[in-house]
Amino acid sequence: MFTYGRFRCNDERYSVKLVKPRRSVALKMLIAGMLILSWLGWLRFYQALVQWHLLMRLEIAPAPWYSAVSGLAWGLGAAVSAVTLWWGWRHAPKLCRMLLVTGAGGYWLERLLFTRATAAWQNLPFAIGLTLLWIGLALITLELPQQRAWFSSGDNVDERTRG
Repeated sequence: MFTYGRFRCNDERYSVKLVKPRRSVALKMLIAGMLILSWLGWLRFYQALVQWHLLMRLEIAPAPWYSAVSGLAWGLGAAVSAVTLWWGWRHAPKLCRMLLVTGAGGYWLERLLFTRATAAWQNLPFAIGLTLLWIGLALITLELPQQRAWFSSGDNVDERTRG
């Protein structure tokens, strides 16, 4: 007996085996980038906890709790995004887009509000270009036809780990 969605068929001639499309190299690179962002978020969380007393004594702005909470949010958010992208869940592109846009906005808010050193402003054009490049490549990757097929093939596919 073969299963096609909710329908069962005893005749092999009428059964169809559903195969999920392969993950593209661009999607795998996006997933790797999300894993790197997750790792950096966890490092930020860990360092905020380990260096808590030093940061409090030096009166670093923002407070250590901000670094801990934002690192935890980045670590969890990017990890969840990477896993959902890998498994091809339908809402993974929305989650990834939301995380990238809010992350870039948060990065630039932190940079504009909390940067005191004048040397940090020397690489401003590079930082702007890199931010736009990263977000642009990620958004383009999620809009490619192969990725649309990957995410629209649904949850009714038998071979989920192919690719």
